[in-house]
Amino acid sequence: MTKRNPWLVLLFSLITLGIYTLYWLYVTRKEMVAVLQDKKAVWPVIILFAPYLAILGAAILYGVSSFVFTSVESDQFFAQQPTALNIVLFLVGGISTVLAIVLPFIWFYKFCRAIYTVSRHTETGLLFGLWIALNIFAVGAIWYVIAQNDLNKAGAPAPADPGTPPVTPQPPSQPFPPATPLA
Repeated sequence: MTKRNPWLVLLFSLITLGIYTLYWLYVTRKEMVAVLQDKKAVWPVIILFAPYLAILGAAILYGVSSFVFTSVESDQFFAQQPTALNIVLFLVGGISTVLAIVLPFIWFYKFCRAIYTVSRHTETGLLFGLWIALNIFAVGAIWYVIAQNDLNKAGAPAPADPGTPPVTPQPPSQPFPPATPLA
């Protein structure tokens, strides 16, 4: 895992108005997938945008269809089409809105679980709970500092148990093999 200064992650996220955060999520996910050897450990970052793209597509489809249906003379086929199209657009919009609310929670839970698997420092539930709490209070950017700090600890050796004395290596009883006479 690449060691990054957690405070610079926060600073760059604030300066770029969140664009660096998306980059950080993408790069960090890529590094965790490489370490874990499991592409399904964390979903791709693009999944966070899928509901919004569906809503945008539905809005464009609605705009185009309303233009087409108002500019063409209405006969029996076209008279029924807008109602069916409105139902489809309503369903796409509704499902996309629900997914826009639910998907980030699932995605960030999987991301927190992967951070815990890689670093073994902050429990998944605590890290996920912090993500929720900090976002509720509109200071979610602080979560990236905590997450990067945990990822930086991933390569650090685990602290030794203070109750166990350090093991000193014993010299071998015979440091060199016996010499063989040359003929």
